[in-house]
Amino acid sequence: MRLLLSAALAGIGSLVLAPQKEEAPNYTQHVAPVLRDHCVSCHQAGGSAPFSLATYGQAKQWSSMSASVIDSRRMPPWKPAEEGVFHDENRLSSEDLRILRAWEKGGRLKGPETPSAVTPVIEPAIEASDKILHPAKPYVVNAGAEDEYRYFVVRNPYSETKWLRCADLRPGNPRVVHHMTAFLDESGQAERVAKSADGQAGFASKNGGRFTPSAVLAFWAPGMTKRPFPEGTAMRLPPKAAIVLQVHYVSTGKAECDNWSLGLRLADAPPAKPIVTVLMERKDFKIPAGAAAHEIVEEIPVPRDVTLHALMPHAHALARGLKAEAILPDGTKRPLVTITDWDPAWQSMYWFKKPAQLPKGSKIRFAVTYDNSAANLRNPNQPPREVRHGEGAKDEMHLLGMLVTPD
Repeated sequence: MRLLLSAALAGIGSLVLAPQKEEAPNYTQHVAPVLRDHCVSCHQAGGSAPFSLATYGQAKQWSSMSASVIDSRRMPPWKPAEEGVFHDENRLSSEDLRILRAWEKGGRLKGPETPSAVTPVIEPAIEASDKILHPAKPYVVNAGAEDEYRYFVVRNPYSETKWLRCADLRPGNPRVVHHMTAFLDESGQAERVAKSADGQAGFASKNGGRFTPSAVLAFWAPGMTKRPFPEGTAMRLPPKAAIVLQVHYVSTGKAECDNWSLGLRLADAPPAKPIVTVLMERKDFKIPAGAAAHEIVEEIPVPRDVTLHALMPHAHALARGLKAEAILPDGTKRPLVTITDWDPAWQSMYWFKKPAQLPKGSKIRFAVTYDNSAANLRNPNQPPREVRHGEGAKDEMHLLGMLVTPD
């Protein structure tokens, strides 16, 4: 009897402990939510990506390539090394990775019938803005255009000082826009340059817009999520300031039009704290030909107590890694952002979840490491040559933009 009971228990144990076959993930229940949250904002019709992942058929068609770039961590293109520090962090979890890999290997099942397209996360409509600005006429990007910088000067629509809660910058044709920035110019210089332009909308320049911006209103790059300025803050729009857009265009191999939009949403009243732009830029540098790890460092003092809300590092194709940190008056170092695999195609503005309080007497340090060797496959100069500051793709930059409020 004791043997029979033992045998029965052993049999039950074998049934309980037998591994269960894991159900293969399907598109509608498992894959589509991952693509919606991490991919489809770019990978949809009219988006900046070269193909869409908005339907089952599209996701299936591109599943092998998607698996490859996901496994190599090239996609989604979130660059900061810090985790949980910034809003809108677009990083796949281990479970997301497991689902996508298992779907590719498990037959790419469709799953229960649902609407054919993934619903992407939609940004607030630009129509919610109080004013929407456009170029005087759409700009034509020529078929052979490479590394084209175009500046557009837009007259300020307000005759008195206004405060902005949000400046929403969007390309009309994301496929031809590498990135774009909206500046304020209170000098009048950009308007004077624009009057002597070449007859098309805006004016061309690869070495700056020949004006000194007083503020950065907005920035757009592929994959960015637009955010309003933090609660209790707003940016001053002086009545005499011109709005200048710098657009970096790239070619798709055919002539295409772009008709960008800039939406201005006003604050109901002046803010408790104005948000201001700080541009930390180094221009007096030379990167020797052949140097594989040339570091350029810049430091600036913090002249008063401030709160740092957002960072926007910028460099070109020779940059391989960068680090921004604050050095507090007592010598304590506070990391701000670290990127070990910089790629100019995937730059962004990074908004802190918990803004950094920087007391008077602090310093902000920004270091960028450049690879000007022939082994750098992104080096636009082959053979390598000495590289200096400039806005062209064969030049380099060392720039850290910051949005701060005085305390």
